[in-house]
Amino acid sequence: MPYANLAIPPKLVQEAPPDELHPKHHGTHAVVANSPELAAELEDRYGRSGLCLKLQKPLKPDSDAERYEWQKSPIREATIIQNLFARHGIAPRVYDVAMVNGERLAQVTDYADGHGKRNPDKIFALMKRYGVYRVGRTAKENDSAVRKPWKWSGRLFVDFGRFRFKRPYVADLKARLMRYMKGEPEGEPKAYQGVAELGIPGIRDMAYRLEHMALDGTDFADKLVLDLGCNEGAFSREAFKQGARRVVGVDRKWAELCYETMNWLGFWNFDVYDLDMPQERGQIAKRSGIEQFDVVFALSVAKNMEGFHGWMADLMKPGGVFWWEGHNGNTKKMYHDALCEKFQEVEWLGFLRDDGSGRPLWRCRK
Repeated sequence: MPYANLAIPPKLVQEAPPDELHPKHHGTHAVVANSPELAAELEDRYGRSGLCLKLQKPLKPDSDAERYEWQKSPIREATIIQNLFARHGIAPRVYDVAMVNGERLAQVTDYADGHGKRNPDKIFALMKRYGVYRVGRTAKENDSAVRKPWKWSGRLFVDFGRFRFKRPYVADLKARLMRYMKGEPEGEPKAYQGVAELGIPGIRDMAYRLEHMALDGTDFADKLVLDLGCNEGAFSREAFKQGARRVVGVDRKWAELCYETMNWLGFWNFDVYDLDMPQERGQIAKRSGIEQFDVVFALSVAKNMEGFHGWMADLMKPGGVFWWEGHNGNTKKMYHDALCEKFQEVEWLGFLRDDGSGRPLWRCRK
């Protein structure tokens, strides 16, 4: 997807001054801009605190931003790798790559505060796990450059400019997504929801489901969205495509796979938590920093969560929108009555029949 333009007051797009833990905020190819004023600008856009900009060199006239390389790695690939490592707590996480003021690309990233001790062995272990190498004459598993102090900010490794995949990572990702052997022809592997962006079919018909959900009547622009039982993230991606500011997913079994899928596709301002619901529902607010959401999806979770519960409605802001999909047609009246107790408006959308049965679907408003 093309990089969005990020308009930032020019006085905020300057290298941060050195401090006790940061003798400098620049390398050969990038500088870090960080200030309370910049963090406030970025929080307004991304719904997160503590962000900064890692700015690349200004683009040359008529150059193609999509082909821009950070040192020897396309910046999109370097960002995907960095976020895989960030998932393990050893790199700053990146939430976007944007064109700043139409002049230069930048990662919108957590600020590496400089605390903690570096752990190069963990970097090497993750390089092996994900099939990653560093481009250059010294590229090998125990690349001494990874141990250089200036490539670290405390416990976080910060220089991914030469990191690339040495094996087809996306092919491995697709193989893990296609975990179901159903459909025609017999034995054709599929994902559960399917990932249209990767050409992966699903055992659920997402086009059919999205049409019947009547999403057109919902304003997603700049909204906070919660996807309970997010699976491969199909509804989360739809929310982003329609302008959501931030999306949080919850899934007990497939959280890691969902994260990798969203990360590969560039939906970087997405969080997914592996939680045992409903027991760990309090972790949603604790980890995301969001007490209530504008939009909540609760689809195909009725069986795993033992039905609809009032705490689900409590996750929504007043005026928010909630989608609920029941387990089967026999539960329609039970769910409808329970929904009417918690919501001011309960709209019956019919039965979803893409799995061969009939699952009741509602759209509710507080």
